[in-house]
Amino acid sequence: MAALPALLADLTNAHDYNQRLAAARTATRYGPGGLPAPTALDIAEGLVYEKAIMELVGGPGAMPAWFQTWNANDFQPLKDTVDAIRIDLATFRVQVATFRAQVPFEVVPFVSGDDPTDAPHNLPAIQNTTDITLLAPADLTTYLTGYGLSAQGNPVVRARRLARHIGYFGQF
Repeated sequence: MAALPALLADLTNAHDYNQRLAAARTATRYGPGGLPAPTALDIAEGLVYEKAIMELVGGPGAMPAWFQTWNANDFQPLKDTVDAIRIDLATFRVQVATFRAQVPFEVVPFVSGDDPTDAPHNLPAIQNTTDITLLAPADLTTYLTGYGLSAQGNPVVRARRLARHIGYFGQF
């Protein structure tokens, strides 16, 4: 993280870092690199960081014209994509945990991007299938509603619906 107040050197460093990430992704994708390529999430988070530094350095007036246009037109779709990737990654990790019982489930954000275990929801974390079966009916309804799922049905059907949505496909 850059020191406050942010300096132009911080902006240059953030921009150079993003350039190196993009080059590494291209080189690893097309060459026999030994390291994993930076993911789209890595690159998107780098751009978000660079934008934050740019605003700290001098606010919107200090941004180049191309960046002001990008910020106004393209930043929100990028942020939405990053949020969707985070949700997909959390769901994938739960699927992996299905096959590795010793790994606790990861919190899957609601459709809105909110963490269900944080305020204002303050729901109990789901670390395994036992946590799902022990949810209070109201908490189960809140989870289902937050994920945009139907809250109808008996408790077993509702719990199974929640488990499937967060990526658990084992016996339930």
